[in-house]
Amino acid sequence: MREYEKSPVTVKQRAVLQFIVDGIRRTGMPPTFLEMMDHFHFTKNGAMCHLRALQGKGLIVREKGRARQIRVVGLKVVVQFADDEAGRRLAAILAEDDQLVAA
Repeated sequence: MREYEKSPVTVKQRAVLQFIVDGIRRTGMPPTFLEMMDHFHFTKNGAMCHLRALQGKGLIVREKGRARQIRVVGLKVVVQFADDEAGRRLAAILAEDDQLVAA
């Protein structure tokens, strides 16, 4: 077990987690790695260390090889879709994402 897996969540880690949650609630997708780096003025290594720490503590899951691969454990987001053909198609596509729930 790595040291960051045993330690409590830091203030900065909590801010990163909140930034991810806010991004998902605002756009339906987590922020990109570059958006996190820009927002927090992290280096690439600094951003990666925070994500590894959050993953090690079981707060997020990252899927390798996928863009915007961050999933917040236990987060559900309600999304309202237009009641037209485009809205129904979008709802069907996003139904595959278990973090998004149609209203």
